[in-house]
Amino acid sequence: IGDDCKVEKVGLTKIYNFHSPKKIESKKKIVAVIGQPSNIPGVVETTSEIFQTLEDQLTDDFDIIYKPHPADLEFYDDKKLKIPYDSKRIIFNGSLNDLFFSAVLVINMFSSVLIDFLRYRKLFSSNVNIISCIWNIELRDYIADSDVKVAKLADRTFEDKESFQKFISNNRNTIKLGYNHHHSMDEQNN
Repeated sequence: IGDDCKVEKVGLTKIYNFHSPKKIESKKKIVAVIGQPSNIPGVVETTSEIFQTLEDQLTDDFDIIYKPHPADLEFYDDKKLKIPYDSKRIIFNGSLNDLFFSAVLVINMFSSVLIDFLRYRKLFSSNVNIISCIWNIELRDYIADSDVKVAKLADRTFEDKESFQKFISNNRNTIKLGYNHHHSMDEQNN
């Protein structure tokens, strides 16, 4: 940038947009999947594999809620879904705060929303686990080329699909315990 610029750390600028979160009405535990733009290499494949694992491993007492990336909303409005959709997934267009407040698990790839969620968790004493899934080679190459480091901020990052599948399978009964227990869940898998 040059010596003429001064960089100031200002913290979370979106704090002014926060509202008091409202619990999403559901009799089931909510697993939230945060979308990334489907034109990024590896995103569609990774998202489909995340959904497949959740649908295979989780019981009927879970709702899988998908929050599409704003860049992909036109595909959902026009029913031209790039990511396969079925009745087990709920497309969510509400507030991220409400989704985060209601979820027992948040899954993303490398969304900058993760930074907001980490800050939110501190502000509202939330106990949700946040995990990132970046096992697709095209997606990892994209992240390396763009120098995106946000995925590493998650409570747990999965760089291979099998580890993610094992984690969900081993923890489907303890996911409801939330963030305060993520260390003990890690220990169970080691």
